This record gives sequence, C-alpha cells and structure tokens, in this order.
Amino acid sequence: MRLLKIVEVGEEVDDLRIGQKVATGGAFGSHAQPRSVPASSAWPIPDGYDSKLASVIPVKFGTA
Repeated sequence: MRLLKIVEVGEEVDDLRIGQKVATGGAFGSHAQPRSVPASSAWPIPDGYDSKLASVIPVKFGTA
C-alpha cells in the first residue's frame, strides 16, 4: 500500500479529486510511482491526518 496524491481521475469518478491524498491498495504496481488503481482501491486521507496511521488503512482489507 502507498500514500499518494491523485494526479488524474476517470470520467465516472465523482468522489475523488486531483491533489487529494489517498492510501492505495492492490496487487499490481504496489511499488510504482505513479500508479493506476481503481477508485475502489483508493481511500481518501483527511488533510492533517498522520501519514503513518493512514498507511495502514488498507491492511485489514488485504489480510481479511
């Protein structure tokens, strides 16, 4: 999982915006930067939220 800023969103994505910080998960390209993930694999991180805490957001989904 990675913490990244969004640089582009698809036409049908209405809940994410360019420049927003997200935690991302997924099996492919997990160490790539930039990387492409479906919107469902990007969890928005609130401004000012601790990056270390945010980086574990996808863990429970990947280990469940």
